[in-house]
Amino acid sequence: MIRIMEELDYDVHYDVAKVAEGAIGGDPNFCMGYMNPGAINGNGYVVALKMSSDSVSLNNLDTISQIGVAYKRCARNDAYMGQVNLHGCSHYIGLNGALWGYDLVRNDELDTQKPIYLQPQQGAGEIPVYDLKPLLKATERLFGTVDEQRFPIMPGAHVIGCNRMIEAHGPVWVWSVMAVAIPNNRDVAAVMLWHDTGLFGNDTNNENDMIGYMDGLLRKVTYGIALTGKDQQVIYDKIYIGCKYLFVEHGSLGCTIACAPNLYLAQRCIPESMTPADLATLTLSQWEEAVNLPNLMD
Repeated sequence: MIRIMEELDYDVHYDVAKVAEGAIGGDPNFCMGYMNPGAINGNGYVVALKMSSDSVSLNNLDTISQIGVAYKRCARNDAYMGQVNLHGCSHYIGLNGALWGYDLVRNDELDTQKPIYLQPQQGAGEIPVYDLKPLLKATERLFGTVDEQRFPIMPGAHVIGCNRMIEAHGPVWVWSVMAVAIPNNRDVAAVMLWHDTGLFGNDTNNENDMIGYMDGLLRKVTYGIALTGKDQQVIYDKIYIGCKYLFVEHGSLGCTIACAPNLYLAQRCIPESMTPADLATLTLSQWEEAVNLPNLMD
């Protein structure tokens, strides 16, 4: 059986409002990297989730340029993270961190989701596993897109966080996986991030083959999360998981990334007449309305 960590009697309590108060950066319009100078308080941070894939033709590009262009296209796609220096390989959101779209400005879609499947956790029942898409969409609605930017990370900022990528010449499938596991007691356990990238098959494999491979891989990831929970004596309440994949044609280089930047929020992320702590009470749609954001084009 997993020993309940309350027995350790740590004098620590997760306070998402306090985290939010300490996670506002020094710029009105741009998000900044955690521990960048200028934060109003600086004791908290926000984690946003992003996954993207893209490719580039090899024509007129050397090896380094191929990788650089493909990676920067991934950073540009979906939630806009262009011109950002992302460092590190974090695995947890600590007690002084908050997950964007879940802890702060919760995506409304989370409350209507049904589990994809149940992952057994030895000694602690089953963990419901949900689609990660609402959390990825929440990041897109924070940063905006390349054509409709909202509160992106300041160009050239240095940002810590997890950043897994893979690049490969075609013909091949490239893939990335990201999962986030929420513990049932945030006072004593961190949120776990799980991310991986890899390659599959060649031009003899179709998308159904790729989907079948990824379905099996996702099950292995959530099993790994459950096993780690047992090892760490942490019981997880739920898991969100998702993947990206792309077939890379012959004569192209493909790239896929899974990243989770650790941030201070732009000051204008706080609606007028509200405080940072109020972000913990707003849904994503309520927040967009409160800060007067136009709808993003799908």
